[in-house]
Amino acid sequence: MNDVPVGQRPQPAAVDVARDPADDHACDHLAALIALAAQAPTAWVLLRVGDLLRLVGAYGAPPDALLLRAAPLSSTLAGVIFASGTVHIVDDVHHDANLPADAPIRLLGIGAYLGCPVRDRNGDVVGICAATDPQPRRWRSEQVAAVEHAAAFLAASRRLGSAETTP
Repeated sequence: MNDVPVGQRPQPAAVDVARDPADDHACDHLAALIALAAQAPTAWVLLRVGDLLRLVGAYGAPPDALLLRAAPLSSTLAGVIFASGTVHIVDDVHHDANLPADAPIRLLGIGAYLGCPVRDRNGDVVGICAATDPQPRRWRSEQVAAVEHAAAFLAASRRLGSAETTP
């Protein structure tokens, strides 16, 4: 798969927020640190597993977060990050022209989103660290930097060596 240019690689088809019961909660702690550093009430840590994006850590996640289960990646902000490979900042979800009308994030009552790609050794996006807020807000540069550092930490700690990994 690494011989195929990034923009032409198959993208995950769905988001699966089922939690792995064997999770040691390290990613929950990372999500808590993301929320604190970004001064956001909610944070998410997601990793690609096969053709799914699996929630491996969360802090302050609403109970209805299961609305994300099996959502087409093309209708999510995660899909934007996988496609672009860049940080995605949305100060007001309700006025983001790039976000599909049926995006699950709208159903969760999220008003602002800050997502950073997690990369493997080859530079492929294999996950996302994100901070969210129910209210629209302006993300400051130090908050963006904190989430970027969390994504880099996750990549280093998981020793991600391929475009697909297990949590």
